[in-house]
Amino acid sequence: MRCELFIGWRYFLTKRKGFFISLVTLISILGVAIGVATLITVLAVMSGFGNELKNKVIGVNSHLIVEKTGGIDDPAMIMACAEKVEHVLAASPFIAGQAMIQGRTDVSGVVVKGIDASKEKKVTRIEDYLVEGILESWNLNGIIIGKELADRLNLGLKDTCRLISPIKGEKHNFRVQAIFDSGMYEYDSSLVFVSLDKAQQIFRIPGLVTGVGVKIDDFYRTDKVRKELQKALGFSYWVRTWQDLNRNLFNALELEKRVMFIILILIILVAAFNIAASLIMMVMEKTRDIGILKSIGFNSGGIMTIFTFEGLIIGLFGAVLGLVIGLVLTRSLNTILSFLERLSGVEIFPSSVYYFDKIPIAINAGEVALIVTSAVVISLLASLYPARQAAKLEPIEALRYE
Repeated sequence: MRCELFIGWRYFLTKRKGFFISLVTLISILGVAIGVATLITVLAVMSGFGNELKNKVIGVNSHLIVEKTGGIDDPAMIMACAEKVEHVLAASPFIAGQAMIQGRTDVSGVVVKGIDASKEKKVTRIEDYLVEGILESWNLNGIIIGKELADRLNLGLKDTCRLISPIKGEKHNFRVQAIFDSGMYEYDSSLVFVSLDKAQQIFRIPGLVTGVGVKIDDFYRTDKVRKELQKALGFSYWVRTWQDLNRNLFNALELEKRVMFIILILIILVAAFNIAASLIMMVMEKTRDIGILKSIGFNSGGIMTIFTFEGLIIGLFGAVLGLVIGLVLTRSLNTILSFLERLSGVEIFPSSVYYFDKIPIAINAGEVALIVTSAVVISLLASLYPARQAAKLEPIEALRYE
């Protein structure tokens, strides 16, 4: 270990003369720790919400959608072409359009999606979301509706309802075959499924489908697979990803996450001012030592290294302590929340509002590394000014009154 680093380490371990100086150093370490722990916890929760939202969006929609102006008249060819592309698992035709649905007590606008049940369950998770009824017993006049919509229209399993088509206001009677609950209010309150043949009748497009949904083995590969599928199909078709269909939503989540990072990093900046204050007081306390070190041959760079290393130690201790606290807090967040709910008797995280039975957590190693690195770098930068002031001291001035 270099002499400067050894002295810096001893200064950190040595008990200070002034209680206030030691207290400021401790507060500096705790400030960095709290900032790091808060950042890790908040970003883990936001990442968890983002991932959960992605899973729910992809659960109702396919990873890729192939469309063509005027509709697709040969979906079998599109499906065969798609299934030859690497990473593609399955494909399913669909028809999408808007209509009105009339229940017992109300009328509501809905998105009608016509599907082939045997193929759709291989592309989306609609079968997993069914809370009543089954998908296999599909019939021409069967309809699957969301739980929120069913509650609004006062509809239950096997009840009858009516779809009003935008084509001349034609009315089509249906029987509720199943009810799904995806956990996304937008889908559960405004999406219904009917058979592909029935959707062709409703929208008067015999022999046509709106598009073909495609499922791949990893949704993070959608851009790569999209390019390959687009190349295979040609430019008379266009291929869109699940990100394209929900770009505004996920861009807003990402922006919110970045803004939160910037806001919470201010906690570490406050701690950095404490580090600077602590080192300034240490320089004042160690004025005699600095004079002696310079008189025996230490140059300004060596003195600056000693006090910069001191700030680095504070930052490292704070970052490591914050890392441990943040990981423990993140892992225990739902347990702590359950305890607080039992203690207060108030549901802090109501599933009826957030559609999650617990707080989703996703710890990203890259984000954690960025947080810890940022904390250490900020602490190091905070030590530069006090270290520079220490390096400027002249031996004669430092020892004049000793």
